Amino acid sequence: AAHFAMGAAACPRRSSSEEAVPFSVVDVGSKGDGADRLGSAIVGVGGSAGIDDHLDKRPRWMCECHVTHNFYVRRLGLHVVYSGDDAAFLEQYRAEIDKLGVGQDEEVLQEVRKQREERLQAPSEAAARVGAARRLYTPLWREVYAPRPEDCLAPAFRELAAALRAGDGSSTPLQRVAELKARGLLEEIRPGLLTFDVLSVAFCQRLEEELAHFDASGLPKSAPNTMNRRGVILAELAFGPGLLDPLVAEYLEPVAGGPP
Repeated sequence: AAHFAMGAAACPRRSSSEEAVPFSVVDVGSKGDGADRLGSAIVGVGGSAGIDDHLDKRPRWMCECHVTHNFYVRRLGLHVVYSGDDAAFLEQYRAEIDKLGVGQDEEVLQEVRKQREERLQAPSEAAARVGAARRLYTPLWREVYAPRPEDCLAPAFRELAAALRAGDGSSTPLQRVAELKARGLLEEIRPGLLTFDVLSVAFCQRLEEELAHFDASGLPKSAPNTMNRRGVILAELAFGPGLLDPLVAEYLEPVAGGPP
């Protein structure tokens, strides 16, 4: 199943024998198991805020290494490991810090402490953003949060996913790809690189309008990463249970898995 939970094996820094760390749980969930299919949560937008029925209340799991590894310290020009133990950190990176000159310990520590604190606070800040949207936001287009497949997916993409799900194993992957290309469901723009539409134009237009409407509300939002200033995390806006989860589980997984 394609959900948001992360297991220990998903982290390359943890052995398969180690348990996942329930570092943080953010209560932003959905109402009932029936919300795991496209269109199943199209009961309307509930509550005074407007997106309550689509929020996802399943637990979130964060790998422990997220708050110990891969901090970039500009002063050092390095990605470092920092667990919150100042003495251990200074001992591990003594040679690199000494190259900066005398009296640089506290400046380096301030830089790495700030990054770690931001990561530690991220779950609660995400919960606060979700809570604000839940209380204060009224959607422009309710149907984009839990659309029916025929209302959001390109017809050719639905046919492509159905064809891959229905494979009986009687043909090779290359034969299936050739068949799908012949039916116009795949376009090979260069050897081994295939392209296809996923969302319909009409749905994309409404989704963009909905996101612009949220942006204009002035409510807090978060970009997916530091390289994407205009982006937004859709799961925080309640797009998970009715749109993203079923899109991945029922359509993208069969396509990504390839022909049987």
